Amino acid sequence: MKMNNKQVLSVIFAALTMLALASGVSAQAISPNIEQINAPTSANQPESNLSVAAQVSEAISYQGMLEENGIPVTGSRDMTFRLYSDDGCTTLASGIVDISGVPIDNGHFSVQLDFDPSVFTGQAFFLEVQVESTVIACQEILAVPYALSLRPGAKTATDSTEDEAAAFTGEVSSTTPGNYSTGLRGINNGTGDSGIGVHGSQAGDGWGVYGYVDGDGRGVYGSVLGDGVGVYGNAVGEDGYGVYGSHLANTGTNPGVYGKTRSEDSYAYGVQGVVTYSSPGSYSAGVAGINNGLYGNGIGVYGTQAGGGWGVYGQVDGNGRGVYGKADGATGIGVYAEGGSTSGTALMLSNGGIRVNNAGLGTSTPVFTHQATASNIACGFSQCTVIDHPLTNGDPNAILIVTQNFNYDTITSAVNNPHPVGVQYLSTPSRWAIYNVDLVAMTDGAVFNILVVKP
Repeated sequence: MKMNNKQVLSVIFAALTMLALASGVSAQAISPNIEQINAPTSANQPESNLSVAAQVSEAISYQGMLEENGIPVTGSRDMTFRLYSDDGCTTLASGIVDISGVPIDNGHFSVQLDFDPSVFTGQAFFLEVQVESTVIACQEILAVPYALSLRPGAKTATDSTEDEAAAFTGEVSSTTPGNYSTGLRGINNGTGDSGIGVHGSQAGDGWGVYGYVDGDGRGVYGSVLGDGVGVYGNAVGEDGYGVYGSHLANTGTNPGVYGKTRSEDSYAYGVQGVVTYSSPGSYSAGVAGINNGLYGNGIGVYGTQAGGGWGVYGQVDGNGRGVYGKADGATGIGVYAEGGSTSGTALMLSNGGIRVNNAGLGTSTPVFTHQATASNIACGFSQCTVIDHPLTNGDPNAILIVTQNFNYDTITSAVNNPHPVGVQYLSTPSRWAIYNVDLVAMTDGAVFNILVVKP
């Protein structure tokens, strides 16, 4: 049987089989020659633009030829079609399709089988045909129906446990592809704020979307022309990551996550991190930089600016901290400032002063208070009081800035010491002392503010 072009165009799937009927009904092999249809040339193409708006039907087209006693049937017959997942046709995979009065012309018939398209996820299926009361043996369905897995709303799935198994793979095979060519592209033309071009989800500890690159490209690249988000990651589990980027090469300087903005507006960000909860836990951060290096070259957060701006800028509207630095090591540095040259400025205060929280006698802060008492007015003479503090003890090179504290209401037994004062390092007992320059005896109960600068 040779089909003309019109017949071929109407076929979504041709199930070519031998229908062997018992009780005097004979079978004739169907060996059709389906010609390939070439694209029309410009000579026979319509000049107007054409478009197809209809969605592909879910039905499968099944064609065959029926003979009875060697004679092609003309008339109609009732037919039943069953889809099975095994070659013995014992396990139904979808609902039964009954079609009454199938028209048959000179043996030829064609029906549309409306099986549930969601069952076509890659496994083998077998079709059983029943004509009137006669059941035809199982026949395997070949590849064409699986095109249903590509229709809008369709689903492809795999239950493979092998590494790198994929339910669907898109590949650009050219080694020199054009700009923005993609193995898999998702496009959402919605104008609202809920559309997603590509959505990936993972129920366990894996990745919703995973991007991998062997060369100098980008594992995941996101671009948005409107007010949306180029790449959006959402982690529901307590140990998950919304967006995770990794640079695994032992060399190279490209980052694990790269953000870029070309906006000229104020407050434009290449990368932005936000803690949305109004009462977050301790040390929660919009952006956290962690460096696990054990040597002196690692940086947790690195900021650079080519002009007159800021390499790292921190701002707080409430009572928090714009920039906070902490060093747990004995010789670590919480915040380190360095001038670019010998005449540069390492640290500049534009407004406000320097404040040290929890400063006081007996603390380890570089700003503390010292109170003269009978026990420390013991310099070998009565004009001075000895300072006992870990930042000054045993360090004759320390720089001390001393002023008198007049906060008498909050410091017990605080009194005024109306004399000019100076500081001096005493080799015995390796302590710094505050003394009255006019050599008047130190006032018992006088309180002093002390700032220590380490050279």
